[in-house]
Amino acid sequence: MGGMSTSVQYTQRFSAPPATVWEMMIDPEFIATKAMRSGSLEVSPEVADHGEETLIISRRKLPAKMPGFMKRFVGEELVLNETQKWGEPAEDGSRTGSFVIDFGGQPMAFHGNLSMRPSAEGTEVVTDGSLHASVPFVGRKAEAVALDWSVRYLRKEEQVAAEWLGQADA
Repeated sequence: MGGMSTSVQYTQRFSAPPATVWEMMIDPEFIATKAMRSGSLEVSPEVADHGEETLIISRRKLPAKMPGFMKRFVGEELVLNETQKWGEPAEDGSRTGSFVIDFGGQPMAFHGNLSMRPSAEGTEVVTDGSLHASVPFVGRKAEAVALDWSVRYLRKEEQVAAEWLGQADA
């Protein structure tokens, strides 16, 4: 097993203050909507408030739209379990957290840090993580595919959020 991994850094931008973006992020309906809009077949969102820590959990089942070399490992469907842990907000609404995504027993992991902060246009959420595929010979290629997926998912979340926040203003 090589110690290689692929780093992922992506900044999402939302046109609302952190408190509003946070309310959206912990809304199970929003979690379900962004999952379905990004191609999930089914999703079960769960939000658990443990006082100083909030857990946002999303279990998604996706069609395994991926190259043949990965289909051999994965089969027709991919299960994705995402757990975000967020701390309490600071005065300005900023928060930090962490995330772990496992791929339903597949030899792939994605984990890292999250931060939310006020920005000129509203709020930025930064995902700073590391993807690791412990698949012999094809790990690097698998990581590249997962990286592409992850960035597309974060972009889709931004699009869904823009509509969601737009409706909230209406």
